[in-house]
Amino acid sequence: MMLKIGVGYAPRAPRALQAQPVQGLLVAVASDNASVPVNPVALTVEVAAPSPHAGSYLLALADLARGPVCLAAPAIRDGDDGLAAEPGLWACDAARGPVVVTRQWLANGTVIADAAGLSFAPAASHAGQDIVHAETAAQGEIRATSLSKALALPIVATPEPARLSVAGDATLGLVVDPAGTAGIEIIEPQIYAGSYTIQAAELKKGPLWLVPARIGGTAQVGASLGVVSRGLPVGDGDAAPMSRQGQWQRDGAPIPDATGETYQIQAADAGRRIGFLETATDSHGARRQMSNEIAIGGTS
Repeated sequence: MMLKIGVGYAPRAPRALQAQPVQGLLVAVASDNASVPVNPVALTVEVAAPSPHAGSYLLALADLARGPVCLAAPAIRDGDDGLAAEPGLWACDAARGPVVVTRQWLANGTVIADAAGLSFAPAASHAGQDIVHAETAAQGEIRATSLSKALALPIVATPEPARLSVAGDATLGLVVDPAGTAGIEIIEPQIYAGSYTIQAAELKKGPLWLVPARIGGTAQVGASLGVVSRGLPVGDGDAAPMSRQGQWQRDGAPIPDATGETYQIQAADAGRRIGFLETATDSHGARRQMSNEIAIGGTS
């Protein structure tokens, strides 16, 4: 809010002034008596309710002569979508020209980019920082700035995800969004840890693989490869129990009688790529998932 103050001459016997709106307050007195110049030192400005700045303010005219004067600093309050600034209360000498008020939000004293309005939505990176709203009144070449009281944003601790232990005969339900997707987060074991998104409708066509199997070992003829970790499929709880089979592959083709979790590399594998293909099956259907593949060198 800006109060425009104009100061004139006072008579010997001044009479009461008519109340003026605060948006365009003009202080002047006159009477039929001969006017004489006086040198006022200060004014008392009364702002009435329901203004948020209601109250009495002492305005030194010497300060007013130097440019805009802030009578009440801006304040920060909670807004609909973050923080909102309550504008400060300023006074200026109307004879010195118009006043332009600009704003800026700061975090720990640093200007926040693209935050120059009355509202501000803090980002997660602002947690634990002191937020201030700065208001600058410019009248010609003269500038004055007023700062709100700092608002310390709390540090919100990220809650630990819930850990569920599921009995062998239990089934978990998925919460599916309107787009038909569901999110799954796995905490343990570490080899499966991560966040996964699936299309729930796809479960009606058979199990979905979240994580493929991993194999390792010495990649030479005569040595052995093994399954380091089996893949992780998920299935529809309404389907028949899921079964899972594995098959070693040479360049994408099945190797006869190689379905265990270890495989001894043969001469025919030299220069080829060996992998482990898993198949998960339920009453809706079957889906396959290939592990990483290992290129085999020559004879050990």
